[in-house]
Order: sequence, then structure tokens, then C-alpha cells
Amino acid sequence: MDNEHIFYPEFDHPASQLSAFSLCIDTFIISLKNGEIVKFQPAQIAHFKQWLNRFNVRNIAVDSGIPQSYSQPDTSKPFDNFLILKNEIKTMSEERKIKTAFVDDHDLLRKGICDFLREDSAFEVIFEAENGKSALEKMEQSEEVPDVMIVDINMPVMNGFETAKALLEKYPQTNILAFSVNDEVQDVVKMLNCGAKGYILKGADPEELKKAIKIISGGGQYFSAGVYEIAKKYYKQFPQ
Repeated sequence: MDNEHIFYPEFDHPASQLSAFSLCIDTFIISLKNGEIVKFQPAQIAHFKQWLNRFNVRNIAVDSGIPQSYSQPDTSKPFDNFLILKNEIKTMSEERKIKTAFVDDHDLLRKGICDFLREDSAFEVIFEAENGKSALEKMEQSEEVPDVMIVDINMPVMNGFETAKALLEKYPQTNILAFSVNDEVQDVVKMLNCGAKGYILKGADPEELKKAIKIISGGGQYFSAGVYEIAKKYYKQFPQ
């Protein structure tokens, strides 16, 4: 993902020092490139900017995004109200696989991405489906509810909007990640209105898809660089 286009509401500090950003209901979660996970409340944004500058985060080397090793900054005099959790993301990925499902009418693309995810021990593909109707049928037969369901928008029989809404009505514990070639405002906004927690464009790097799934399964939200401005405006208008 282009680090200059990470989604961060009301945060104007250059993003080159971050590896990932996600938004929970009332907490910002920052994944730094040295492995630190920082949580803070929206009211603490000014203090967080000072924290970034103080510990010279900008000079920390880039890694793969999900921490594998850690180099903790000097926190002998930390700012108040900060909680630094070094092992949160790593522990989650090691303890259990992220259960996913993929809904897309393009057979080669769907099978290719499912195989790509299966090659990574962090993921388990519960099922794949060619449209929303098929996905609902397979959900009824499945003993497990996926943590994240990747859903295309333009599909025959039952499109992505209808699919996202139907799935969340019946299985509110799952999370929807929209996966589409469309970057138009109306499509992004409609998917968010249907309950999607993220929106990734089909031209994105495959590794970005993995990152999006991990962030969303952990309670955050993720948007490709091409649509993050749309999402940013949406959440300003409709705070979660």
C-alpha cells in the first residue's frame, strides 16, 4: 500500500513512519514499522504526533508490515494515556488462523486468490462462491462463520451490495471486505452503507489483500489508496 495514502481520519502527520492504520469504534490502532502497536483515543491525536516526533519513528527500518521482530523505543518518559502492546497482532495470527471466504464470479481470479491465501498458514479458506446466492447457501451448510468475507460487487444473480447486506443480517459476527475494480464514490459509499468494513481494489498487490484481511479481522477497517479519501469523507459525515 502507498504509505502516503494510509487511511487516517483527522491525522495530517506524514504517514511514512507507519506500516498500518486501523480504526475501531472508539480507538485508533497504529502499527509502527518497528513492531510496536499503539492504541489511543481520538482526543489524544495531538499527543500522538508529539510521540512520533519524540521517538524519531521516521528512522525505523521498513519491514513486511506485520511485526516479526521488535525494537522498542525509549519509553522511559512516555506520554500519559498511551498503551503500547508489542505482541498483539503477532499473537493473534499465531494462535489461530483467520477464517475467510471469497465471493466472486470470475473463476480464475477467485481460485487464484483462494490458492494464494491457502499457501499462507495465517489463513484458512472456508469456502469460495461465484455469487451471493451461492455464498448464502454455502454459509447454511458451513459449521464455521468466516472472520472476513471478501465480496465482489458486480456479480450475476446477487450482487455485492445485496450479498453484504444479507450476510450481515444473518451472520453479524462476520466482516465484509469489498473487492472490486470500481473506485467510484457511489459504489464505495453504498458498500459502506451495507456494512462493509473495508474496500480494496482488484489492482492492489496481493500482499495488500492479506494486510486488509488481518486488520479487519482484528476489528479495524482498511481502504485502498484509490478509495481512502471517499471513506475518509464518509466517516466524517457518518461517525461510527
